[in-house]
Amino acid sequence: MKWLSWHTLGEVVKGCFWSIPITITFCDLIGTVAKVEGYSMSPTVNPKVGTRVDLVWIDRLSLLLKDIRRGEVVVLACPYNKNKKLIKRVVALEGDHIWSRKESRLTYIPLGHCWVEGDEQDKSTDSNQLGPVPQALIEGRVSFIIWPWRRWGRIPQPSEHSSENRLIPKPPKDKLVGAEAPSREEKKLARQLKDLVRKDGYTSPLDESFCSYFTLVRYLRARDHNLRLARDMLIETLQWRREVRPERMLCNLCLHNPRSHTFRPLGVDKVGRPVMYSCFVGLEDRNADNNVKHLIYYLETIFTNSFAESYIWVLDFVGFSAQDLNPTVGKKSLKLFSDHYPERLFLAVVVDAPLVFSSLWSILKPFISKNTAKKIEFRKVKTVRPLFEELMPSELVEKFFQEFEENRNPEVAKTKQWWNLPPLPPPRSWKNMSLSKEHIEFSGS
Repeated sequence: MKWLSWHTLGEVVKGCFWSIPITITFCDLIGTVAKVEGYSMSPTVNPKVGTRVDLVWIDRLSLLLKDIRRGEVVVLACPYNKNKKLIKRVVALEGDHIWSRKESRLTYIPLGHCWVEGDEQDKSTDSNQLGPVPQALIEGRVSFIIWPWRRWGRIPQPSEHSSENRLIPKPPKDKLVGAEAPSREEKKLARQLKDLVRKDGYTSPLDESFCSYFTLVRYLRARDHNLRLARDMLIETLQWRREVRPERMLCNLCLHNPRSHTFRPLGVDKVGRPVMYSCFVGLEDRNADNNVKHLIYYLETIFTNSFAESYIWVLDFVGFSAQDLNPTVGKKSLKLFSDHYPERLFLAVVVDAPLVFSSLWSILKPFISKNTAKKIEFRKVKTVRPLFEELMPSELVEKFFQEFEENRNPEVAKTKQWWNLPPLPPPRSWKNMSLSKEHIEFSGS
């Protein structure tokens, strides 16, 4: 037997010192082989209980080259235990809305997050329990099954995992949700309007972020494409936003008294527009300024957390009484909508308006533009279902009729609280609002 020389032994040791960091770098940046335990991704991975576990290839390099897409299987760090790894399928991405599997709950996916699920519903702990997870937790794509050799090949992405029946995807960047697409002339006018506003000194980051392309188009439409009038209107709003800072506004009354106001989101329609609901049952604050603050809070909330350009408002007159005949609240609210949120309303559905409302309507109507007046429909509870079914998913339609029934029950109306889940009121991410009980849940950061 021949012994290795000290020189040869030194070369071997030197090679080991070089190979260890190279191997670590390869595993961190390129990819690695991993053993999959558990059956949450069955039948895609580990299809049979009790058999040998699958070995899969984790592709890390592709994360640097292309974005995560819906339908891909990924490995990610567990949100509540960073030492544990999860393998799940990406179902929804930032900007999407999705109905959860286990509860009748609609969730908005905030920026930098995604919605992941296991293919085996009954054996998976995923976003249905955890909510949207940060995309930063994703460590790689699960691209190949490499063992057992009989199942060697790419990870399948069958259509049954696409969740199209539960998913409301984020719209393309060049499209408006719930609004008419701009014409070529409107695009030209929008560029001119932005130049005019910049020349007037409105160039701060706050001004620039507000003056999005679609915002400019809305202001042009609100002033019949008159560039000078649209400029004056937009500058008035920018000045108002500097002074009021509506994006920071909260409704402190709802924070301390959950029965202060009733205006709140119940969900989104079939194309992604937020659908708001309000009534007069249990309404304990009728101060005009306080109600305007509440409206500002929610208008800022719904348009911060969605890609919609318009919304639907269902105004239920159940509980309407003589003390609601004061036109001040209506006048100030209409001024807010017309001056600072123009062309946001897609449709207002007034439900069960009493005859006594006709006198209040005659006072308020002159403050409403003809274009806005065309968007207001008066319906009875008994006749409104076909309109709702045309606009909204079936889950939201049933939620509305549940609201109608509860709010017309005197016993329920006495104790019902509009914001009874902490934190109160819900934060801008629409979190902690339960559809199956009192509200619709929007999870966010």
